[in-house]
Amino acid sequence: MMFSASVSCCCRLLTALAAILLSAIANANGIAQLQHFLEQTRSLETRFQQTLIDETRTVRDRSAGFFYLQRPGHFRWDYSGPEGQQIIADGERVWLYDVELAQVTVRPQSEVLGSSPAMLLSTDEPVEKGFQIKELSTRDGLEWVELLPRDQQNNSSTVRLGFQDNLLRGMEFVDGFGQTTTFRFSTIRSNLEIDPERFRFVAPPGVDVIGDGAPR
Repeated sequence: MMFSASVSCCCRLLTALAAILLSAIANANGIAQLQHFLEQTRSLETRFQQTLIDETRTVRDRSAGFFYLQRPGHFRWDYSGPEGQQIIADGERVWLYDVELAQVTVRPQSEVLGSSPAMLLSTDEPVEKGFQIKELSTRDGLEWVELLPRDQQNNSSTVRLGFQDNLLRGMEFVDGFGQTTTFRFSTIRSNLEIDPERFRFVAPPGVDVIGDGAPR
């Protein structure tokens, strides 16, 4: 009896160790896919679904649209719907256009991005320079990594990126107030030619332009 119990205990231990090892191997794929994405992806076009969740885990807002990326330094978020918003980085400045308010806010790109998810995706700088990288477990069929900004004065707390087949499928941004903004990407097209005009913003007539770059 003692021998059988010992064998059974040993089998359970080996099974547990095997599960841990397999999990570690799977999780290691997250960082590998992150590095592949940053090294191989020069441009990106994708649909996105965005959800804002507050610190009580209550959904506060949902939105959708298209995201365009041209590395280094250029990206564009086009939000659908009657309110509408555009966020465009042209390599020097970031333009935030609120259609409903008929207002554009302009700020230097280096000042706006800091250690934000947009900086991570658009820069050619090594990711380790701005972030500490941590493996996370598989969730929703994606391999996740967590990135903690090295600049502790930045308002961002955590960035999580989810990959599948070397494609960026998910992004989560937890701010200093405990709010989480999640993105899910679909219809992804990588390394295509994107018209440079897509990253150039010209304010429509009658729209107020505020901030650096505004008319004097």
